[in-house]
Amino acid sequence: MPSLIEHETQYRHNLEFVQTFYPGTKYLDWVITLYFYAAVHLIEMLYASLGAHHKGHGARNQHIATDHPTIAVEYMQLYLESRRVRYDCWMPPGVQYIENLVRSNFVPIENYVKTRLGIP
Repeated sequence: MPSLIEHETQYRHNLEFVQTFYPGTKYLDWVITLYFYAAVHLIEMLYASLGAHHKGHGARNQHIATDHPTIAVEYMQLYLESRRVRYDCWMPPGVQYIENLVRSNFVPIENYVKTRLGIP
């Protein structure tokens, strides 16, 4: 079970990676995927701080809805968008779409987790 620090490291790693090629890329599907997995590690940071861990998306999705309703809609939106690009072969229409998705969904999750854990 990864620790809070390991999840934080992976969250930061995912963001650093996406910043190496975004916004100047046509691979916007991967941008969504990376932001989603950064959000996964943010959420797992919350649970790791309590000594808990999720082995799959289903359990995590349920626990977020129950334990963190403030960010449940935002998390599910990222989850669904990442599934759409990964499994439905859907391509985001452009950078503005990504910017809106990140601002409306990822940033609130990031702020919520950092506030809850006292991370600047």
